[in-house]
Amino acid sequence: MATRRFPLVNFSEDEGSVYVEALVPGVDPKDVDLSVLRNTLTISGERKPFAEVKGVIHRSELGSGRFTRTLELPVDIDPNNITAQCKDGMMQIKLAKAEHAKPRKIDIKLS
Repeated sequence: MATRRFPLVNFSEDEGSVYVEALVPGVDPKDVDLSVLRNTLTISGERKPFAEVKGVIHRSELGSGRFTRTLELPVDIDPNNITAQCKDGMMQIKLAKAEHAKPRKIDIKLS
């Protein structure tokens, strides 16, 4: 799987968080590791073969083995405020922005 972009992802953001959706069909969430360093999210793990192969393989497109996907996010992330859940092969990750990366309102003083 090293040559393919796996897992496929979407990500978006609002004022306080970055949201990542990762498509991980056939992957047990226990076999996935998430790590964050500043503005970089790494999703790694292993997709195990679906069944033991008997006989001759004529085509193998499902892919199995170790994978790593590194995403550069638009802002620094608070590594202590991340949640992830997985349902039906879709992993949803919510990453809170680091305080210094959040927009701040600046009051303008009249002179």
